[in-house]
Amino acid sequence: MVSTSSPNSSVRVIKKYVVDGLKDKALEEHLNMIRDKDSLHKYGAKLYKSIAKFAIVDEALEQLIKVHSEPPTRTLVIGNNQVMSYTYSRNSSADDLKKHAMEVFKDATKDCEDKDMKEKFDMIQDYSSPEKSAFMFFNSMVNSGFLDEAEELLKKAILPVVAVHTYVIGVGVAAGNTNAALKAFQHMSASGVAPNSYTYAVLIKGLTADPNYCGDAKKFLLEMMDKGMRPNAATYTAVIEGFAKLEDKAAEEEGKQLVDVMMHKGFVPNAKAMMEVLKGRPTPLIRRVINIALSKLKG
Repeated sequence: MVSTSSPNSSVRVIKKYVVDGLKDKALEEHLNMIRDKDSLHKYGAKLYKSIAKFAIVDEALEQLIKVHSEPPTRTLVIGNNQVMSYTYSRNSSADDLKKHAMEVFKDATKDCEDKDMKEKFDMIQDYSSPEKSAFMFFNSMVNSGFLDEAEELLKKAILPVVAVHTYVIGVGVAAGNTNAALKAFQHMSASGVAPNSYTYAVLIKGLTADPNYCGDAKKFLLEMMDKGMRPNAATYTAVIEGFAKLEDKAAEEEGKQLVDVMMHKGFVPNAKAMMEVLKGRPTPLIRRVINIALSKLKG
């Protein structure tokens, strides 16, 4: 088994295996990296983006997710490599779990009033469609820095219920229908499903796109922090930017109060990370955002 010490060296090894036609070896090397939590945190996004170029990751995820007929507790093996163990409850089967995921999806989308969104939802008739979204989720999670959530998704043979709800919320965000995204989140909460940090990030991104929902975005940002989740730079920057875009003194003060509350919760905005998020924005807007973020630090 090949041992690597950096994302670059690991990618070189994988590329060599691919060029030599040793796809099983390439897949084994990839899985050895992403299954280890420390490695996933250390190498995460850079490793994944590089490996994706060699068309390895989709096959890896497909084999991890499409496990349909295993006994209750088994170890998934690819080639000679033991990947991970997983357990189903005694009264559950893969088919039962897939059926439940579809029931959750149908219930979460039954009251959709947006015509375009409803057409998209109506096209999803069986589990194979939401299952494909697992690849999208993994991509988005890693690229957004939600490595714990990405790792958890990899462990699931069946798409988790929280991912189904987050998918519905994301469709609303992508359609520009903020109210639909918010309703989907509220339905999720009413169903007793706990959102993860990625769910909050998707929702907050959608809310901040509409100036009428800045207050809601702020509320959910603080809510996720109260639950022990740390927002990434893109998430808290989006909320602060939402207030800055209003170009209103009262909104600016509300943004500063938000930063103050965040700091009292032990979280200090990272100005450097925020500047990365704000790249390409108009300079006056960037200045307003950074001024709000640093206001409490200056004092």
